[in-house]
Amino acid sequence: STVVVRNQSEHSAQVQILKASADQKMGKSRVSLKDAVGHPYGSLFELINRKLILVKDESLLAEDELEVPESASTNTLLGKRTINADQPRGDNSGYVDTNTAQKLSEPDICKLKESGLSGEEIIKTLIENSDTFASKTDFAQEKWIKRKEMKYRKRMRIVKSTPQSICEASFRKNKDKICNMRYDS
Repeated sequence: STVVVRNQSEHSAQVQILKASADQKMGKSRVSLKDAVGHPYGSLFELINRKLILVKDESLLAEDELEVPESASTNTLLGKRTINADQPRGDNSGYVDTNTAQKLSEPDICKLKESGLSGEEIIKTLIENSDTFASKTDFAQEKWIKRKEMKYRKRMRIVKSTPQSICEASFRKNKDKICNMRYDS
């Protein structure tokens, strides 16, 4: 059957034919959609090693959140950050970007990805191995986490193909092809 696959990290959508046998191109990688067969519409999947893994935690279905370790920040969740206006935390004025704050090298990060760790676990490992993350401001931490989520945490939602969802996907992909016409016009 035909479905719309919404990529949560890239804010894009594609119309795909759900086949149990073939890999299909999703963004920059080839993905086997056979793992999505049999799951209800609206299911959220995470892409790990070119396979879709169903996200079972109900709290993550409504809002994609990433818990930050207590050593890095106090009482924080991405999107649910509690900021105390009386005590601003961190100061970014002394930072000089020399690419030495991260203890992990690029080959180490590639090994983490190849070992099958989820995007959330990779980001937590990056936070733990960062010399400067704990001293950054709340805003800088949120910005950093969002950038890393875009890179390492690939989430996709399978949506039923309706005229509205197909028009939205076409509009996101290339609005010039459909003459900038939105589904509600």
